[in-house]
Amino acid sequence: RYQNMLLGTSIKLRRGVRSLNTSANVRNLHSGLYVVSTPIGNMDDISPRAIKVLQEANLLCCEDTRETGKLSSKFGINTKRISFHDGTSSDKIRRIVDSILSGDAVALVSDAGTPVVSDPGNMLVAEAHELGATVYTVPGPSAVTAALSIAGFNSKFIFETFLPQHKTKRRRALRELYSISEKRSVIFFESKHRILETLQEIEKLWGPDNMIALARELTKEYEETFRGTVSALIERCTEQPILGECTVVIAPRNFGKMKIHDWNDQL
Repeated sequence: RYQNMLLGTSIKLRRGVRSLNTSANVRNLHSGLYVVSTPIGNMDDISPRAIKVLQEANLLCCEDTRETGKLSSKFGINTKRISFHDGTSSDKIRRIVDSILSGDAVALVSDAGTPVVSDPGNMLVAEAHELGATVYTVPGPSAVTAALSIAGFNSKFIFETFLPQHKTKRRRALRELYSISEKRSVIFFESKHRILETLQEIEKLWGPDNMIALARELTKEYEETFRGTVSALIERCTEQPILGECTVVIAPRNFGKMKIHDWNDQL
């Protein structure tokens, strides 16, 4: 009964959404919400399947339509784009899901990487599930797994997206991460403007000799990865400020004591 009531409401909203679907591409996609990963820097990292889905979808929900426009221009994607961000209204979300229930294929993309992972989209994915729409993944680039793969630490990790900007809240968040980091790497994104201060806070908790990696501008022309002790990275950042987008990977607190065969046997 509850589901019928929701679908009844959706039908009333259908007409408002259908007007958004103006792309004339031939479509072979099943109806549903497609969560599509896009490059985090290097355009060549996009998958053939991602291009196909973006070309054949009825509608693209974009974190920033201008950023997705660059991708669309390069790969001949003419699908209608609409903005979708943290401030998107519940009514708009409902109308998008209603278009899926009426037979459309809708693709969700962020500016870079995998949507919903530190990007908008949670509410749309949740609403699609709640109303019975099928949700598909089109996997691909992610700064989280990319940084972890080149850090050389163990594979179990905790991802914290961005740390709070407020100093007190950021220290509290780091203390919580420290308490559960004995056998796990900690990964988060950080602004170039706060990275030195954050590293100094990490040094107070993890200690100057704990291993850490900082990857910046992943897959782009000036990609760099700094790997060493916390104190060495602080010295590097003091001498030459870090530029670009940063992904930080803190090694487990017992990393130096671990043997290679222990890495995948952690609790």
